[in-house]
This record gives sequence, structure tokens and C-alpha cells, in this order.
Amino acid sequence: MQSHGSARRTTETPGTGQLSRLAAAILAATLGAAAVVGLGPVGCGSWSPREVSSSFTMPPPIGRSVDLRNEPLPDVRRSNVVIGTFENPRQPDVRWADVGEHVSRLIQRNLAGDRRFNARLDAGIGRSVDKVLFEHGSSPREQFESIVRAHPDVDYVITGRVTDFHHTADLPEDVSRRNLLGRRRNEAVVAFEAHIVDLHAKRVIVTEDFVGVTSARGTDTDEIYAGLALESYLFRNTPLGRAGDEAVDRLVRRMDAMAPLEPEELRIVELEGRRRVTIVGGREHGVSSGQQYYVYTVPEGRSTPEPVMDPALGRPLAVRIDHVRQDWSTAWLLGEPPEHVNLRSTVLSRRPPQSGRTTAVAPTDDQ
Repeated sequence: MQSHGSARRTTETPGTGQLSRLAAAILAATLGAAAVVGLGPVGCGSWSPREVSSSFTMPPPIGRSVDLRNEPLPDVRRSNVVIGTFENPRQPDVRWADVGEHVSRLIQRNLAGDRRFNARLDAGIGRSVDKVLFEHGSSPREQFESIVRAHPDVDYVITGRVTDFHHTADLPEDVSRRNLLGRRRNEAVVAFEAHIVDLHAKRVIVTEDFVGVTSARGTDTDEIYAGLALESYLFRNTPLGRAGDEAVDRLVRRMDAMAPLEPEELRIVELEGRRRVTIVGGREHGVSSGQQYYVYTVPEGRSTPEPVMDPALGRPLAVRIDHVRQDWSTAWLLGEPPEHVNLRSTVLSRRPPQSGRTTAVAPTDDQ
């Protein structure tokens, strides 16, 4: 019996050859799209500079363009300190006749070991200062002015007298120090009164007693100091030697607080934009946030630095420190430099320009 034209529907499964052709077509389409958007054959997100148009600018490297490790660090400005000869204590039973000289030498030695100071002994300058302090004459300021003219390099002068240099066990009963049980303490005491004069300010800035006390329990003074000179090495290990070092250390710490670390000069090594600069010199050189420095340049053929003037404001150009690290800092320019000045060849100083060379004064740190 013959069927009346009903056609059988058949579904063919694609063979292996058809799948290969389909995968090849998809891969070709993907590579073509990648070529359009500039992706390389390595994969999405990779690119080669050769495939980018010449107008494209390569991104700058991360970090500063100046290697600060190769830049010389600034010198630290040292204050010049003169120590006069201290007076001896007025006690008749002091073993040594040169106690005042010994304390002066201790002060000079300890200050010289501090990177902030150049310290030297000078009995003549000390006597000149004592004359101003204790003899009534003309105005002290005028007398200090004459000392400054004779010694313009001196910043500070220290004079004074030793008031105590003994063991408490050698004192009379009624002035001895006692412990909680009422027993006499045997302590070594060294004390001196010091006057510190700021010559450039032309005034006394400190008059203070500095005291050192160490235990001397169980020591016999006649035995321990027999034949010892004050300058001998062994004396430094005695109770009085340790007490003297303690008193002098207190004075040195006082001087540190008054004469903070200060760099001789700083250098600008990098300009970021128009106002921000990078400076060689940081916390280790006395630089701190908020400080203001004046910008100087040394013209060709000259040795004296000249202040860089802000042409718009008519005053010396300055920078203010805003970020401090150990050996470098950043700062903001407080004005616009002249176009002809290369800031990378300038130096910075805390000292303001001489008034005769400028027409206006730049603002201070706290303005």
C-alpha cells in the first residue's frame, strides 16, 4: 500500500567537521575584535607601546624623578659658645684649688660633644661678661654691644661660680641630709650657678643653679680622693666625678632647648608643579613643619648669595615646610619666582635678607 506523500522529518546531528569550522569562526571573530580595540595576543588587558599611536604619552614612573640618596646632606649650623672660668666654692675646706676651672672644662667638654655647639674656654671674654653683670656702669646693652663688636663670631657666653663640691657626710650635723630613718646620708653634691648670655640678643637668658647628686654610701673621702687630681681619669669614676657630670648634663640639656638644631642651608632639588618643592634636609637636620626659609641664589661670577624676589609681591621669595622626613622635606612656595630663576639651583636659609636689599619683609612662620 502506497503512502500518500507524507514526508519523514529527520534531524541531523552536526558532525566533527562542522564543530571545528564553528569554533574557528568564533576564534577569528574574537581576534578581529581584539585587533580593533588594540588588545594584544597575550590576552585581555595587555598592550604594546608599538601598537599605540604616536600621540599617546607613556605614564611617568611611580616615585620621584630625583634620587635623594645621591644628594649630599646639609651641614648643621653650630652655635659658638664661650665658657669663662667659674669661681671656686667659698668653702674653706675644699680639697682642690682649681674646682672652678674643673667645672668650666667639664662644660666645654660636654658641649663640644654635642653636634649643636662649638665650645671653647676663654677667661678674658668671661671676665668681660661678668663685669657687665656685676659692676654698675653704663647700660648693659651698650656694654654687650662692645663685646659683640670685639667677638662677632660668639653666640653665647657662660659664666658662673661653683657653690657646692663636697660629700654630705663631711658637713656639720645640722646641715646634713637624712634618710627616712633619720640617719645621715652620705652623698656627693656638685652644684654651680650659671649665667648664660645671648650676645646677639645682648641679654642674660638664663640664671640658674645646676645640681648633681650621687650616692657615696660606705666611702671614706680621705681614702677615695687621696692623691687624685680633678682632671685624672680615675676622678671621673668617683662620687664627686659622677655628680659633676650630672650637673653639667643638666646645663647641656638646657642649652639644647635654647639652641635647637639648625641646618646651614637647604637645597631645592625638585619642583612639582608651580608651587611645591622637594628639599634635601629633614628631621635629622633640624627641619620641622611650619618653618619658613628664604630663597637665595648665587649669581654667576659672585660668591655672595642674593635673595630671590617675588616680582608680583615685591618681597623676598620664601617657602614654608609642610612635610618632614628624616633626610628630606617638602614645602610650598609663598609666592611666584621670577621666570629667569631656576629653583633647582637655589638654596634656602632661615636668615632673612638684609633690610637694605629688600623693600618688604616676608611673613613669619606663624603668619
